[in-house]
Amino acid sequence: MWNTSRRQCNSTTRENNANEKLRTTNFVVETMNSGSKEKSVKRGEGIFLLLNNRLNLFYLMAFIPLVAIAYFSLVRAVVPFYGFVLLLLKKDKLSSFGEPHLGQKALGVLALGLSLFVYYGVVLVYPQLADPYGIPNYIIHVFGLFLVFFSFSALREAFSSLFLIVAAASSFFVSDFLKPFLAPYLVPFFMHVVEAGLMILRLPADINYYSGTITLRTPRGYVPTVFVWECIGVYSTMLFSIILIVILVEERSSLRTKLLWSGLGLFGTNFVNVIRVITIYLTDYYAGKEAGAEVHYFIGYALFIAWLSIFFFAMSKKPLEQEKTLSGAGKKGIRLNNV
Repeated sequence: MWNTSRRQCNSTTRENNANEKLRTTNFVVETMNSGSKEKSVKRGEGIFLLLNNRLNLFYLMAFIPLVAIAYFSLVRAVVPFYGFVLLLLKKDKLSSFGEPHLGQKALGVLALGLSLFVYYGVVLVYPQLADPYGIPNYIIHVFGLFLVFFSFSALREAFSSLFLIVAAASSFFVSDFLKPFLAPYLVPFFMHVVEAGLMILRLPADINYYSGTITLRTPRGYVPTVFVWECIGVYSTMLFSIILIVILVEERSSLRTKLLWSGLGLFGTNFVNVIRVITIYLTDYYAGKEAGAEVHYFIGYALFIAWLSIFFFAMSKKPLEQEKTLSGAGKKGIRLNNV
């Protein structure tokens, strides 16, 4: 009798423990579900707030086309990206502009629609720029965005970014114009610099300045390279110059400082071009011309983007001259007051 009661008590205890564990498990599951629901709701609210903010939506729509440009040509996306960065730097100014009237918005929407079909006009005039979505498309797109999101006076703030992008697009025409005048002088000079680099690295090569050819003598055979106008880094130098000019115009520095940074940047850009060619020759010599051809495909983009990032990061860290001048004037004023 006593044993039976004990067994019944143990059975009841086990059932109570099992029910308690079940209730605890259900509570944990419900808590996790409610927590995940709350996170989903907060995430959804965050996305809604992001898209509901006029300025954030403007920047989002200005950034998305950069992905399309980079898909068709990575190097052509560099300048529009820096144009986008300039727009980011103007965020405080753009927030002060009101919304446009309905007619201007309609005109902006029309411009956004037309930006998708710019290719069909560009391909007739200049096929080299005729990517399905490229720089000309982006220029019209940004112009349309300004008409849709801001009052007409805000276009003043878009000038530097649009000028940067337009100048980059026209650099192809400028390069073709300068080619017959400068190529006979700059191509041989660039070959001299490359020859000096090959001599320092003790890579055997035959140089023919008349034909513009450098023939590398590798263990696997001869690898000839013909140097032309497009091989000496003219386009990257022009892109760097355009970006530099726009940024220096926006910046408050003395003329001496601007000239110093300009000279340093142009020297570095051309030095990077020499490193690009030397790297290809090193790959040709030690890994074969097939590997050199693969390196030739991407090394220019990689080095140029890396150099741009390093240079402008260093430039952003330089001390502000205006603040120094003001602080110096303040110290003078304090001394005068003390006297």
